[in-house]
Amino acid sequence: MSTPSPPFAAVLSAVMPGLGQLYNRDDAKAAAILCSTFGIWAGLAWTTVGPDASRSWLSAVALLLVYPFLLLPAVLDAHRRARGIPEVSSTGARRWHVVIMLLVI
Repeated sequence: MSTPSPPFAAVLSAVMPGLGQLYNRDDAKAAAILCSTFGIWAGLAWTTVGPDASRSWLSAVALLLVYPFLLLPAVLDAHRRARGIPEVSSTGARRWHVVIMLLVI
């Protein structure tokens, strides 16, 4: 089994948050991030082309403002985990992005 490539893991997460975690074989985290990504993308699709598209521009803007809080931590996490840097302790001191991702859903 070869070790994961940190740049490749980061690029995968930049293309679609959660793919880098899947590449690093962090399945539970990948599932959570992929579901959050799908939720944001589905929300954007619904607000821009759905039946209430003309009244939902504020929702689309809100989702676009939240998306970087999903994308950037996912890219950084995928890169760090591929490099072998251990996760943050379970105290939750640096897990603010997880709370934001869950609020998005």
